[in-house]
Amino acid sequence: MMSGTTWMITHGMNYWLL
Repeated sequence: MMSGTTWMITHGMNYWLL
Protein backbone atom coordinates (compact mmCIF):
# COMPACT_ATOMS: atom_id res chain seq x y z
CA MET A 1 0.00 0.00 0.00
CA MET A 2 2.76 2.43 0.94
CA SER A 3 4.75 1.58 -2.20
CA GLY A 4 1.76 2.30 -4.42
CA THR A 5 1.08 5.63 -2.73
CA THR A 6 4.70 6.75 -2.97
CA TRP A 7 4.84 5.77 -6.65
CA MET A 8 1.70 7.75 -7.38
CA ILE A 9 3.04 10.84 -5.60
CA THR A 10 6.43 10.63 -7.33
CA HIS A 11 5.21 9.68 -10.81
CA GLY A 12 1.79 11.27 -10.40
CA MET A 13 3.31 14.76 -10.20
CA ASN A 14 5.47 14.03 -13.26
CA TYR A 15 2.44 12.79 -15.21
CA TRP A 16 0.46 15.90 -14.29
CA LEU A 17 3.30 18.11 -15.59
CA LEU A 18 3.40 16.13 -18.84
